[in-house]
Amino acid sequence: MDLITNLSDIKAFDERITRACSDIRYPIGSILRIAGQYLANWGIGVTEENKEAIEALSLRSYQDEWKRTTGTTHDAIIRATELAGFERGNTYMNSVVGDVAVDLMFAMAEYDKTRTFRLCDIGAGSGETTKAILDRIEYWKLYELMERFEFTLIEPSRKNLNIAGDKIETHRVTEQVEIKFIPIGCTTHKFLERVGKGQYDLAISSAVFHHMSFPGYLQPIREALAEDGVVVIGDWYTTIWKYPAFVAEVLKRLGIGRYGLNDFIQMFDIREGDASRLEKELTPEQQETNKRMIAYVYNIGNEFVRMSSRMGPEERAEFLEAHEAFDDRIGKLEDAGFVMDLKELKDKHTAFVNMPNNKIRVDPKNDAAMVVAGAKVPGKLRKAA
Repeated sequence: MDLITNLSDIKAFDERITRACSDIRYPIGSILRIAGQYLANWGIGVTEENKEAIEALSLRSYQDEWKRTTGTTHDAIIRATELAGFERGNTYMNSVVGDVAVDLMFAMAEYDKTRTFRLCDIGAGSGETTKAILDRIEYWKLYELMERFEFTLIEPSRKNLNIAGDKIETHRVTEQVEIKFIPIGCTTHKFLERVGKGQYDLAISSAVFHHMSFPGYLQPIREALAEDGVVVIGDWYTTIWKYPAFVAEVLKRLGIGRYGLNDFIQMFDIREGDASRLEKELTPEQQETNKRMIAYVYNIGNEFVRMSSRMGPEERAEFLEAHEAFDDRIGKLEDAGFVMDLKELKDKHTAFVNMPNNKIRVDPKNDAAMVVAGAKVPGKLRKAA
């Protein structure tokens, strides 16, 4: 297949795919939502000339979805997560992010007992990730450490920010120490464009970066960190959107009609056995992850139908997202200048010296949800005292 690079042709091709999949219970969404490195498998050529425009279209698709969806949408997604057999979801992932973040900050605080720390929660949502840090502080009674923290919560939804503020202001930690936090009602991209360099000691995020199709968001995060700043990311991973042949199997589960499926198959010249052949390239953990992701998408579609009496069609989220293989994400972080190798981190950064593992499976049975920690390490590196 020749790659399409002209923007108007890309838009027309994208619209054709949407039409072919218009009868399924869970809208497919724009193919420009998927991770940029996979677009070539979908017939889209990303070039220096069109990359910025494609990224803007991808972001707009996600932003439009965030504006449309409601609490009912998220109720359906939570229910589908349980039905798909993901034993540990966002709640547990937030907990792991909180544990790792506090461990790192505690190690840095012990090294420099006068230092204050600024923490940035990227895509803070309703504050669950920041709350997980506060829970960890409360559990270990690290109130003195808490006095040296200031949180910045970046979240485009004012409603979510208000909920997050209530959680922080009513947390049990406040009985012992004041929590300093700054809510920022803005998208991450816009905020990081104007934030000064070296402003934060820690950046955290949970279940957000699979909405970012291109890695351009990572470099501004690194620049916003102090010289020895650290990053802790919890997110969902899958390779199910890597190839159209995989997605054809998802469309079948979602009830696509014969004509729509035939059109989709013809657009991408999908042959019998392609999905099975491509699946052999994956690790057993990735294969298990993809099975659960297909079940997850199928169950969301069923939940949307079941809840149709109280949710409009516009409230349905779209299923193509920028999930990627975990190793691909690590590669992007390293390309952006983060140190992700644990041996190197132990050698070069005080906070990682006693860390047993910086890449943690949320569910040990698959690679679907992972938490990873890395660091921006300066040219001259300090070792543990």
